[in-house]
Amino acid sequence: CVGLGYLGGTLSCSDTCDALVEDLCVNSWWGEDFEGGAVLPPEWVLTGNANWFGSGTMPHAGAFTGESGNIADSQSSVMTVDLNYVAAGTARFWYRTSSESGWDFLRFYIDGVQQAGAWSGNIGWTQSPVYNIAAGPHTLRWSYIKDGSLDGGSDTVWVDDIVTTNALLP
Repeated sequence: CVGLGYLGGTLSCSDTCDALVEDLCVNSWWGEDFEGGAVLPPEWVLTGNANWFGSGTMPHAGAFTGESGNIADSQSSVMTVDLNYVAAGTARFWYRTSSESGWDFLRFYIDGVQQAGAWSGNIGWTQSPVYNIAAGPHTLRWSYIKDGSLDGGSDTVWVDDIVTTNALLP
């Protein structure tokens, strides 16, 4: 695919091998705007006590945003994606929180390491810092984790408009 001017992907032959099939070649770096609706695409691994989903509740842009699952005290809602950075690159996203301030947090991880920023309380749409990521395979994870007592706000967090540079699905 790269030799044909694409950023990456998989090139194959037609059934008769008389032509190239470029369907799996990609022209843009991986990103997620959650505009696919309620069910997240298959690259997302959803774990914890309740799954993240596409929600129409006050998206940053478009009609949908990623919303954490409805969880109780001492529970979590986690979404993870594996990416291949073909060169050193970045990740950045928008987030919004409505949770118990100082206790129930949205956290972002790269390869299991929590990154700068853990967000709680009532925060309107805010863009995350730019996270620099080395070349190679990496796992990005967003977690909403509640403490053992009390509630605050809507007890939910949202992520939208995830943008990467130099990252493709493996």
